[in-house]
Amino acid sequence: MTNNFLDRLFQKNLKTVFVIGGANSGKSEIAEKLSILLSERIESNSKLYYVATAPLDWIRSDKEFETKVELHRMRRKDMFELIETGEDARDLINFLNEDRYSLVDSVSTWLGLLNNDFQLQTDLVDVLKTRSKFTVLVSDEVGLSIHAENETANSYRENLGKLNQRISAVSDLTLLVVAGKTLILEDLFVAESN
Repeated sequence: MTNNFLDRLFQKNLKTVFVIGGANSGKSEIAEKLSILLSERIESNSKLYYVATAPLDWIRSDKEFETKVELHRMRRKDMFELIETGEDARDLINFLNEDRYSLVDSVSTWLGLLNNDFQLQTDLVDVLKTRSKFTVLVSDEVGLSIHAENETANSYRENLGKLNQRISAVSDLTLLVVAGKTLILEDLFVAESN
């Protein structure tokens, strides 16, 4: 991220930043760097939380996923305090209600726990509106990939797309990460106040 880009970002009062991208796009690394920079700009010694949403049994049952999680941990080192909310989807909402500087990785994994519990999705969006400390959320953009051949995967893709839209709508900034590069996404139809 260039200094000019970061200077423009920090002129805004960012409370919710939404970082989306495809698999291995670099979205988590961008979100981590941005969280650290936001934290340094706000309070030099503020505690920063990394909220991991993947259940441990999911991680242990998939060697590729386990390797990816370990690479994320090594990259983060001790810059974040780790909070694992993976076993119960409500734990993420409960943690965010505590209003701490947070990076949530990832919404897409969290959605897999919900079993179509749309109330929890609404609760997540609602808690993001009330937080006073910044939250950076990471999610997959799966709508650009190939369409799955089964109903469950298609339903997940549709639900994640809708949840991503809802989170983006309440975010101060939405970033799309492609091939390690970052684009700012803007709402074309938001009326400007005079």
